[in-house]
Amino acid sequence: MLLFAAAAAAATVTELPVFLRGDVGIRYGWSHTQGALVERGDVEEVVGDRTMDLHQLTYALAFAPAPGTAVFVEIPHGIAQSIRFPTSQQMVYDPGTGTGTSIGTDALEPDLERTGSGLSGVWIGLRGTPYSEAFPRRQNRATWLIEGALRTGSASTFYNGGSGDGAPAFRLGSAFSTTVGPAQPYLTAALTWARPAERETNAGTTTVDPGTAGTARVGAEILTGHNDASGAEFRIDVHLDLDYQAAGVIPSGYELPSVLDASSAASVQSSEWMQAGGGLGLIWRPMTYLQLGVDGTVGYAMPRRIESAYPIYTGGDTISARLGSHLTVRVR
Repeated sequence: MLLFAAAAAAATVTELPVFLRGDVGIRYGWSHTQGALVERGDVEEVVGDRTMDLHQLTYALAFAPAPGTAVFVEIPHGIAQSIRFPTSQQMVYDPGTGTGTSIGTDALEPDLERTGSGLSGVWIGLRGTPYSEAFPRRQNRATWLIEGALRTGSASTFYNGGSGDGAPAFRLGSAFSTTVGPAQPYLTAALTWARPAERETNAGTTTVDPGTAGTARVGAEILTGHNDASGAEFRIDVHLDLDYQAAGVIPSGYELPSVLDASSAASVQSSEWMQAGGGLGLIWRPMTYLQLGVDGTVGYAMPRRIESAYPIYTGGDTISARLGSHLTVRVR
């Protein structure tokens, strides 16, 4: 039987393994984006639809070599990544603009799809808590976690049948949490800087530069039940998200259904974008040594130009959704 009690030492987002102990876990995540493709010019017209999906497993290992610190390894595995075009129109040369157009052209085969799968680099990093509610002698009233991590590059990318962008990257993150009765409000933020890399694509060697990405989340974990004897507890997580992606460089012709031959083997700029949303999560710890969770988020993605070479934008109806689950064995 679960009994109501005060919140535990730290929220999940700021918790670290105890000294000389660790966590082993696996996370599943599905991200989905869908919306219209719109060509802008003298007129604005819908020229197709697009859906983007990624099913990913992440294998994670963390170990605490000293109190308040943890080294970790995360291996993302894109088990299925795809871009699908339920409806689309052919891109043809427009002498009036000197670029391509899809307005009034022939319809392409329905449900065109590009797919890939595979490992997408390895994250190796360090986390630490300069102050933490888990340190009883310090009597800290909040927990602050900082994180730094490096990701190795990968020759296998979505552009040659794999998954991800293959670029090496550095991530810097931070999280704050405190305890207010049964609730633990928190704030997390992270910035990821990717380095340009030459990668093989289906059309030849080209430059891939994902650009800088940022994410922030504000939320609260609400402890609805806790059992001191077994360590069992149940939490509800309510959160708001904000994601930002700076302009980058991608191979032409992967995020559009059709491009001109002149750009099919070239690198083009992708514009910056932003999306905002909110969601709910459930965290269940049936005992001290095991934790399970599910979460979901729905958001709105602001319109953006997909490739600098063509006046094709995402529509104002573009929405995104993320679903996830995790299982963590807590060696305590």
